[in-house]
Amino acid sequence: MNTFHIKPTNPEAIIRDPITRRPLTAGGEEKPKDHFWMRRLRDGDVQELTKKEIADLKKDAAPSKSTSGGDA
Repeated sequence: MNTFHIKPTNPEAIIRDPITRRPLTAGGEEKPKDHFWMRRLRDGDVQELTKKEIADLKKDAAPSKSTSGGDA
């Protein structure tokens, strides 16, 4: 099944996944391109993220390497 990365157009909006009933995170999530999510996209409730936005999210989520020498 095709998927796409979407996020709410309004970060304060609660848009629940119809299967898990969990709210879509403000940062966005990968979801299937099914009738439910395509309708949310068409209605303007969510927006599809660009490849650059997805790459930026992954870069921001990557753990930063600490330069400290460990426990002191």
